[in-house]
Amino acid sequence: MEIWARRRGDWNPRGATERGYQSRGLLSVLLSGLLVACGTDDPYCDGPECLCVDEPTCAIDCGDTPDCTIDCESTDACDTLCADGCSVDCRGTPSCASECGRDCDVTCSSVDACGTACGDGCRYACDNASRCEVKAGAASDVSCASVGSCEAVVGPGSAVTCENTGSCEVTCRGDCEVSCGGCLVRCEALEEGCEVTCTQGAGMLCPDGSTACNTSC
Repeated sequence: MEIWARRRGDWNPRGATERGYQSRGLLSVLLSGLLVACGTDDPYCDGPECLCVDEPTCAIDCGDTPDCTIDCESTDACDTLCADGCSVDCRGTPSCASECGRDCDVTCSSVDACGTACGDGCRYACDNASRCEVKAGAASDVSCASVGSCEAVVGPGSAVTCENTGSCEVTCRGDCEVSCGGCLVRCEALEEGCEVTCTQGAGMLCPDGSTACNTSC
């Protein structure tokens, strides 16, 4: 799954796809909005609090400011970057792309596409969306509800919930718990091992090594 490549080094959240979505990639919009740094005198930010509403595009960078809060509402596209402990809220935005550190919260509601790359202890919630995509570290909590598709790659000790989704694809990089009405879970075995627990009924081991939770292989 290709979410982005990191802006700082080898990540870059830019890049539109030819038809809006690639088979395993998230729709991205080339963002040309004003870059906002939390803690500056820019009108979008008041200390660690940033707000961008009813703008064509928003590109907000909190830098290393801890516990930064970012609120994007009714924009065409919102691209955010923040450090540990930050929170991102996207509502009514066609495209929302975010990258954050450890212990961050990302919430997307009533969006077309919402993608996130986050560290350990990430909390990601995506609802009423066409496409949700997340790459999270260890001990993370991922939730997709009432969405067309949900793709999640999570670290060990994480939990993923898919509810009323057209499709749900999960890759676990270590032991994980998955709750879904029907989904396939792939396990990337690490030195610690990788065990998938289907919380809604028993899981079925498929010939390709994936686990089918409440569905057939």
